[in-house]
Amino acid sequence: MQVRFSKFRFVLAFTMLVLSVGESVGATEYVRDYGPHSGYVSSVADEKSDDGIEIPFINKPADTTVPIKDRIFNSEISKEFKTRYEDQFGRTEAERVYNSPNKDTYYDDLYTMNGTPQQVDDQKRAFGNYMAARLVEYHFDKYMKSDPSVRTIYEAKERLSKVNVEVDQVKFDAKYELAGNTLDLRANAPWFSTQFTLSPSQRIVSLTRMQSSTMGLEARYLMLDQKVAAIINKRLTKALALSFTASGCTGDSTISQRETLYLGGLSLAF
Repeated sequence: MQVRFSKFRFVLAFTMLVLSVGESVGATEYVRDYGPHSGYVSSVADEKSDDGIEIPFINKPADTTVPIKDRIFNSEISKEFKTRYEDQFGRTEAERVYNSPNKDTYYDDLYTMNGTPQQVDDQKRAFGNYMAARLVEYHFDKYMKSDPSVRTIYEAKERLSKVNVEVDQVKFDAKYELAGNTLDLRANAPWFSTQFTLSPSQRIVSLTRMQSSTMGLEARYLMLDQKVAAIINKRLTKALALSFTASGCTGDSTISQRETLYLGGLSLAF
């Protein structure tokens, strides 16, 4: 019994010795060093006279990601679609409203000239199909232009479909569009611009002059329809615009109603 008790005390004493040694070793690892440290000061008394350094705040970088909608319908192709739509359905908002079939034109001559509501819907559906084909053509051209492996094909296509000539201050250019089978001939000068559009369904000659940044004058002649028009557009605000159209016929074409028309409009974009 005495021997067992002695062994127990020996084990206990040995265990306590090991723990104390371990504790002392661990303490030496975390002992505080009150000497100088890089980036620290031993006194802050001098900070009262120190001007210090102003740290500038860095703003979060602006998000430059272009939404996919704007990448597909960029400003160039959107302007082109707007021009094509106006050529087909009316140059101003007032013209497009006037030419659209409605409950008041079901049984008069104007209705029969412009077509039934189904025919007008078919025209707009065909225009939507044209837009889809033109988008494919436009973005495929951009891809070929940016890819060195097919850039030579793009340059050959551009030489065949586009011509640019400049004489004095007048720039002449011609552009062929495969999707709509349309040829545009343009002449741009500092004081006016003129365009001749040739397509399977249209022959349009237009002369445009910008009187100011908010007012434009335009004269148009539709050769197949034998109709001439003078248009004044005035932008009042970013969303509000005025338009005035005077048009008449030069022949007996059966494409549209034979009439002399004076049409004013106020449009609001929202």
